[in-house]
Amino acid sequence: MIDPLLQLTSALLLALVFGAAAAAKLGHLETFEGVVQNYQILPHPLIRPFAYALPVVEAALAVAVLVPATRAAAALAALLLLAAFAAAIAVNVRRGRTAIDCGCFSDTLRQPISWWIVLRNLVLMAAALPCLAPASARALGVGDVATAALGAAALFTLSLAVGLVTKAPPPRYEDNYRASLRRA
Repeated sequence: MIDPLLQLTSALLLALVFGAAAAAKLGHLETFEGVVQNYQILPHPLIRPFAYALPVVEAALAVAVLVPATRAAAALAALLLLAAFAAAIAVNVRRGRTAIDCGCFSDTLRQPISWWIVLRNLVLMAAALPCLAPASARALGVGDVATAALGAAALFTLSLAVGLVTKAPPPRYEDNYRASLRRA
């Protein structure tokens, strides 16, 4: 048995991650289709159906992980999806194709794939584990729910912040200038 506060924090974190990812993709389906194509993992006929179905699945998982009756199944599905994402990213990093966008969140949080993103997915997989275990019967109070919500929000924000900090800096003016001279 696991403490329900830990389980709720985990569920809220997964809901934030998958809800934010789904919203970003649903708002830019054509762009996300290009991201899926850039991974060069799926056969071409499956790219569009996958790109259009994934955000719907992510949104469903974000909701299902919040419902105690579906929490364990949703967390398991989220864990498997994160493992698939980590594998696709790792394959491309090993191929040396690190300039492609991870496609995790919105265009404003665009980041090239890296081992950091593989690690982030592994950590999120570990965060799903408390949702797989049965919770103790301890009742959660308002303070517990607030603590879980703030904890999940802080962890989600930390994940985004680390992603931004580990992202390669944009080219400097001098780099762009030299590149323009080579093209001329």
